Amino acid sequence: MSGLIIFCLALFQNVLFVVVSRLRDRETAVYHALTSLFSNGLMLATLFAAAYYLTLGDLTWWLLVPYFIGAVVGSFAGAKISIGIENS
Repeated sequence: MSGLIIFCLALFQNVLFVVVSRLRDRETAVYHALTSLFSNGLMLATLFAAAYYLTLGDLTWWLLVPYFIGAVVGSFAGAKISIGIENS
């Protein structure tokens, strides 16, 4: 279960990070503010999850695998979403 949580946090964190990075170049401050809020909130949630698993002693090396997979998939998904927003 902890691997799934780490995967989902990494996935959504990277989707929002890429969207924030690409929307920074656009002239819409509202999109940038909203995505920054969600991106930073998920970054904080990811840090809290890592601290939680660390204090429980459940933070093992194998959790790097779902984190890396979630990060890569999230980056690609964020790029696709950003391109869709830019083209609209």
